[in-house]
Amino acid sequence: MSERNSSPITPVAVKASAGAVANVAIAKVGSMFQALDRLKEEGFWIVGTDSRGETRLYEYDFKRPVVLLIGSEGKGLPPSILKRCDDVVYIPM
Repeated sequence: MSERNSSPITPVAVKASAGAVANVAIAKVGSMFQALDRLKEEGFWIVGTDSRGETRLYEYDFKRPVVLLIGSEGKGLPPSILKRCDDVVYIPM
């Protein structure tokens, strides 16, 4: 998550996640673009979430190192971040 323009992980956020936050690695970075480029160099597959994705999240093959990007509830991921994704999935309603 970006150091700037991101909400902090508060006790309320931890409670809302029903404990999932304890099982997911979360990193704060200065530049999301530089972080994604570095992760790609290290062999990670960048997967973004968007309502226009072609594959359901639950059907995606996560058998490789993956960075899963989830945007804000109202706006989703910015187009500039979606362009850097190797794949885009959607979360069914």
